[in-house]
Amino acid sequence: AGGADGLPAPSSVAVGGRRLPKGERDRFGIAREGCAKCAAHASDPRGGGVVILFYAYVRVSDPDALAARLRAACDAAGVTGKIRVAAEGINGTAAGPTEGIDALIAALESDAHEPDMASACGRMDWKRQRGCAHLFDAVSVRVVPEIVPFDDARRVRVPVATLPAPVERLEPLAFHAEAKRADGSEEGTDSDVVLLDVRNWYESRVGYFENAVRAPIRRFSQLREWLDKHPFRFKGKRVLAYCTGGVRCEKACAYLNSLDATRRPRSVAQLAGGVAAYARDVVGSPEEKANPKASTTSLFLGSNFVFDARGATRVTNDVIGWCDGCGSRTDRFDHCASEGCHTLLLVCDLCAAGHRPSFEGKETQETVINASEEKRNPRNEAHKGVFCCVSCAAQDAERRETRRFKRRPPCDCDGYDARERRLLPEKPTTSC
Repeated sequence: AGGADGLPAPSSVAVGGRRLPKGERDRFGIAREGCAKCAAHASDPRGGGVVILFYAYVRVSDPDALAARLRAACDAAGVTGKIRVAAEGINGTAAGPTEGIDALIAALESDAHEPDMASACGRMDWKRQRGCAHLFDAVSVRVVPEIVPFDDARRVRVPVATLPAPVERLEPLAFHAEAKRADGSEEGTDSDVVLLDVRNWYESRVGYFENAVRAPIRRFSQLREWLDKHPFRFKGKRVLAYCTGGVRCEKACAYLNSLDATRRPRSVAQLAGGVAAYARDVVGSPEEKANPKASTTSLFLGSNFVFDARGATRVTNDVIGWCDGCGSRTDRFDHCASEGCHTLLLVCDLCAAGHRPSFEGKETQETVINASEEKRNPRNEAHKGVFCCVSCAAQDAERRETRRFKRRPPCDCDGYDARERRLLPEKPTTSC
């Protein structure tokens, strides 16, 4: 069967099955500009492709059955993406032709088997973006314990979930107005207003709100642990939290509100729709110049990380990240050069290709590692890319020499201190 745009229908991943083969990792940054077919139709309002980012916390009576119907709807409409279903709701990113995305939305809004879900989808902000209709290789629909893991990643699936407690939601323009007051030690700022980025550390490296506290977490389920390490950091404050599309903020804000009186913030609010909605409603995009609201100077700088092949979508033209190899400005994502390491780094084009200049003439950890690795490989087998830490470089060198792959111990850089150093505005000369 063919997809809605005449291309072969996407392949499916079994409901509840593994999305990628064991050991493989997602590709990032390979489709930022989209494919030639979609670009050729970009000027047509109904042509090209559409990408949607969506979620809803709502009780789902039969997650397995809903997941099966979603997979069938995506297959029929030529839509690909990643969708997660749980007893607590739905969370997903999907891409396809305009007609295919419309068909998927209509299927969710009219699902008679899950009336609460259908009602929530009827009110949902789908956060549509023009993009590549072929952004994903397949459609992956999985039933999971939580639509974003926050409590315990090892928790088994439960038939009825506890939904996050309702939190204050600020529409993008209202959030923007309050965010101006966040403490930046400047005239007119308010030390009681704090911006909190609850995304993973690598996401906030390429884009964030000015003066925000950026959590140095590797996955969302670490947020509770990090907050507990700083028990009084937000006590008595007005906390404005944000994430990519809003789904993580619901749980993060509910947790902050649940703290006892000795730690609890004065009040907590989330950016409704996340950075994606802020970029649309406050900043605007070339495709949305007709939006009369989109004329406010952005407080968010850089790009919004997304969990698909685009890597990130640009919000402003600021490039605020720095290459883990040489320190030059870049927002290009790549994985650690060590086989089996899934750490996401920022790697400029030169370092990715194996050309590794030192940063401002200084010898850094990575340039020393690279030079040593090249000496160890006289047959021109030196790696391309950048290692995340010394231990990864050593493991990779051992693997090359012995031709054997051992079980990987934790990286030296897998800790809060190392991540905080990578969130600095410039590359430190000491080890990350």
